[in-house]
Amino acid sequence: MAIAKLNLVPRNALLRIAASSYSSSETRLDMNCSFESWDRIFDQHKKSLSDASWNLSVFDGSASVHAEIVEHGVGSIRYRPPSPSAETGDYVVQADLSSAGFAALLAATLAGNLPAYMHVAVDGVDDDGAGNLIWDREANPLLLVTSISSGTSLRLDAASGGGMI
Repeated sequence: MAIAKLNLVPRNALLRIAASSYSSSETRLDMNCSFESWDRIFDQHKKSLSDASWNLSVFDGSASVHAEIVEHGVGSIRYRPPSPSAETGDYVVQADLSSAGFAALLAATLAGNLPAYMHVAVDGVDDDGAGNLIWDREANPLLLVTSISSGTSLRLDAASGGGMI
């Protein structure tokens, strides 16, 4: 097994705030994502996962109560099989950020700046030697997310002498 970096590109985001009688309130950013074109990831049957639907939920780690507790990582990736009304399943990435990191991501997103990318490092895939990542979902149904990072272009006010960075 190897650690690999997946490059997800957010297409839209949804802010969710929830509370329950079992925990304090929880805030998360849900993003529908696609893969960067150079990423090549396949399941154990050599079916490409790059064109599948990928959903990323980013939590404020200091208040996160999401169900999957992951040791030595910041989250997980799992495959969600299709429902009876759907043709294909999807992939769900859940990850915790520090409060400061989550606040910065949330502020940028609320200002209309979706991250240009979300780099998700995962443990549990194999490299076939040809640059392809293989995820054997039968042997390893849950991948460990070891780190997550994001980046976006900052827009500077023209009056301050700035432009695009």
